[in-house]
Amino acid sequence: MVKIKYHLHRVAIARYVDSLFYERGNPSRNHIRVHSRFVCRLCGIGQSTFRKYLRYPSDALAGYELPAEVKNMLLLYVTLHKMLPAVQVSRFLHMLTRHCVRAADCAGPNADSPAAEKLFAHLFTNGK
Repeated sequence: MVKIKYHLHRVAIARYVDSLFYERGNPSRNHIRVHSRFVCRLCGIGQSTFRKYLRYPSDALAGYELPAEVKNMLLLYVTLHKMLPAVQVSRFLHMLTRHCVRAADCAGPNADSPAAEKLFAHLFTNGK
């Protein structure tokens, strides 16, 4: 089992989310909003700690990288927040989760592990 270095994990999440959402010169996409909309809830850290994480030396993170599935979930979450109001993000994620569970149920409890492509196809063919 791989031991996660939680401090580095939080730093990497904060910096990755900031890189996805922050836009220089856009007041609605500033560091304060990155913290209040995402990092505060995801990492449970205050704004001053978040600022320190943004200045954290990149070479100290050189041996640590977020797992791909975490990066993909964060990318989806931040992208949705850039496109939709928060209430609609919650609604969309609820519907997506419901369809994913339904697709997994269709595979059956004793079925071999369904391929990602198969589940994805089910979302678009039977996902109503």
